[in-house]
Amino acid sequence: MIPLDAIKEFTKEIIRETDIFIIDIITSGANNTPKITLLLETERGITIDECAFVNKKILHYIDTHYPNETYTLEVSSPGIDYPIQFLVQYKRNRGRNIEVLLRDETKYRGKLLSVDETSIDMLTAKEKNKTETEIKILLTDIYQAKNIIT
Repeated sequence: MIPLDAIKEFTKEIIRETDIFIIDIITSGANNTPKITLLLETERGITIDECAFVNKKILHYIDTHYPNETYTLEVSSPGIDYPIQFLVQYKRNRGRNIEVLLRDETKYRGKLLSVDETSIDMLTAKEKNKTETEIKILLTDIYQAKNIIT
């Protein structure tokens, strides 16, 4: 089995001097042919060429260090339906409609206006009160955030 931490560390080396950020590494499929999915992002949006470059480097790494392993590798962006977890994802989604669930179970839906290192600003309506207001939410108060797909 190919250790995911080895893939993650090697990927960090590849992207060290770029603006690419690792969002997640996921394994799925059967043990005899696992699928490794590496999700990458940038604030400006990752390109197909950047994904292909990382994919090629990782394939070479795996083939060199784990030559007897059978696997499938996919390198891509997380996609619009993937949860927003990192600052780079919030920055990437400025201007879009998102849904935010706070740790106290308060839910907001609205437009993501701005992002800084500790908080986001949204033009939103609380679920029970439909009046739009601009609010600031601390990132540490957010339990889950995702894009609203319309």
